[in-house]
Amino acid sequence: TVEEVKAIAEQAAARAQQVTEAAQRTAQVSRAGHKAVQDTMQGMEQIKDFTILNTTGPITYGPTRRHGLNAVRLMRALKASDASYEQVLPYQVFRPLF
Repeated sequence: TVEEVKAIAEQAAARAQQVTEAAQRTAQVSRAGHKAVQDTMQGMEQIKDFTILNTTGPITYGPTRRHGLNAVRLMRALKASDASYEQVLPYQVFRPLF
């Protein structure tokens, strides 16, 4: 009947509206996420020669450097009671490959 067709059309219109609203929310979240990533990357680019309690090699980020630490050194544990250690070999810094 005509009434059934009208009811189905109204349901379809309501569903279409819901899909449109969901797509708009998805686009908003996507834009917010992109901005958050940009802000994070700009913040990370300020990190220059950072070390963690002088136990790591220098960590630096920049516009063309998107990874952190690329240096290692060999250490030897001495006593567990005082968590002492000594350096066996100095830092070896590896060239970034990307």
